[in-house]
Amino acid sequence: MGTHYEGAQQLNDISGFSSPKGEPLPNDDLDLQLVWLRAMKDVGAKIMSANLFYTKT
Repeated sequence: MGTHYEGAQQLNDISGFSSPKGEPLPNDDLDLQLVWLRAMKDVGAKIMSANLFYTKT
């Protein structure tokens, strides 16, 4: 549900939430998903957030 509820720290009532058919909401977190994908390719499935700050020498 992202966009409208992102960062909210409570239980949200999303009944009635919808976007127009064929017009999905933009994904503002794509960059983070790509960082994790790259880390999984480099480190493997046992990736942890600490691995995101490791640089190869």
